[in-house]
Amino acid sequence: MHRLISSLALAAALHAPASLLAAQPAQALSIQGSVVYGQGPGSASAGPGWEAQLRVRPSSFSIGAGAEHTFHDIEAVSGRDVQLLGGFLEPRWGVEIARRTEIYLAGRLTLSQIKLREGTFRSSTTGYTLAGGAGLRVRLWRRLRLDGAGFVGYSDIGSVEAPNGPFDLGATTRLGGRLGFSVGVG
Repeated sequence: MHRLISSLALAAALHAPASLLAAQPAQALSIQGSVVYGQGPGSASAGPGWEAQLRVRPSSFSIGAGAEHTFHDIEAVSGRDVQLLGGFLEPRWGVEIARRTEIYLAGRLTLSQIKLREGTFRSSTTGYTLAGGAGLRVRLWRRLRLDGAGFVGYSDIGSVEAPNGPFDLGATTRLGGRLGFSVGVG
């Protein structure tokens, strides 16, 4: 009997680390931070940026709200750049495809302030982006997940004042991606 109890205790001790990595229920609340890279609006170059969001996940459906900030050079004009700083809402629907891996589809509505800078000149306008995409989340530890996604979006920025008159950033289709981490807090 002593051997049986010892064997069961040893098996439980060896199994414990694996059980800590086993599938856990999704956290009801999470915070996500990501680096982003995507096409700029109109004649703006592709550029880097960041985003942060708070997500509520009652089921396989979740909703996120957050902020994003991207940086772009204007290809045709030396010394002119554009920054997009905006707030967004992002619904997602995800499906677990493996023990620690989930794929998801997402949509996004972003309202952005577009800031043009050329030398000491500054101006701004407002625009929006509607986007959709797909992503992959991999659980690295109990509450920590790696999150990567790609997206395609339609941006309507319009014109912004430049030193030599209006500069039209127009309406355009944009591609991009993000890679970041999310931490469950609830």
